[in-house]
Amino acid sequence: MAHQVGIKPIKYIDMGVLSLGLKRTLDAANTVIWIKEIEQIFEISDLITLEDDTVDVIETNIRTFLMTYLSKQIEIQLSDNVTKDDLIMVVSKIKF
Repeated sequence: MAHQVGIKPIKYIDMGVLSLGLKRTLDAANTVIWIKEIEQIFEISDLITLEDDTVDVIETNIRTFLMTYLSKQIEIQLSDNVTKDDLIMVVSKIKF
């Protein structure tokens, strides 16, 4: 238990948004993690400064949801009769 150091979290991030390389680096069994790839350093910097998820809704008879997150963009258009359960069912069937 020697050399324990307290930390103050800056931000909590869902591991699902991390790149595979950064996820592997952070999953290391070490107690101290050395991040030496510049892309991973930039990714962490972007995550720290990123504001909360933003979703813009444009009102028409078709609902449009636009989400921008970590330089990625997702746009979904739904007719008025689509329910949350419908959307979850469709998204669960998407194969990446």
